[in-house]
Amino acid sequence: MLTILKNETRDLHTATENENLANKIIDKSISQEEFYLLLVQNYVAYALTESAIAEHLEDFQPEKAAVLQQDLKNLGIQPPDLKNYTYSFSFGNIAEALGAQYVVEGSALGGMVIAKHLKKCPPLQNIPAQNFFSGKRENLADWKKYQNKMEKYSFTASEKEQMLEKAKETFNFFRKVFQDKNLKKYIPTKRY
Repeated sequence: MLTILKNETRDLHTATENENLANKIIDKSISQEEFYLLLVQNYVAYALTESAIAEHLEDFQPEKAAVLQQDLKNLGIQPPDLKNYTYSFSFGNIAEALGAQYVVEGSALGGMVIAKHLKKCPPLQNIPAQNFFSGKRENLADWKKYQNKMEKYSFTASEKEQMLEKAKETFNFFRKVFQDKNLKKYIPTKRY
C-alpha cells in the first residue's frame, strides 16, 4: 500500500513541495520573514491535520504541531488561533486517517533534508535552534512506526481507495495552507 500511495501521489507531492517556502532554504534565498511564515503555515497545516487523525487513530501522537508551536514561541510568534481558521479537515474512517497520516509522517523525511540546509542558510544563522527542522534522527521514528503499522494491515479495495483519496486531499490541503496570504499577518517585525 505504501508503494501505491507513493506512486499515486507523486505529482501532488511535487506540487506541494514546489509551493512550499522550504525550497528557499535549500537554495539559500529565504528571508527571516519567509522562514517565520513557513513555520506558521506548517503549524496550521499540521495542527488541523494531526488533530483530525488523532480522533480516528488511538496510537497516533500529534507531535509535529506541538513542536512547531514551540518553535514559533521561541521566535516570539503567537501561533494562529485555529478556531478561526477558514479550512477544516476531517475523516470518515480509519482508512482515511491512515491516508492523511502517510502525508504527515512522510514529511519527516523531507524535514531531515531541510534541516541540513537550514544550518547553511545565511539569513537564518542567528535564529534559535529549531525543533521541527532539527535534523534529529529520532524524527524518523514516527515514519518507521507508520510503515510497520501499514505492513500489518490487510486493506479491502474500498479502504485502499479511501486511503489514497485522503492522501491526495491531504496534499491539497497543505497546498491551500501554503497559498494562504492571510497567514502573513502573524509574522513579527522582530529580527534575529
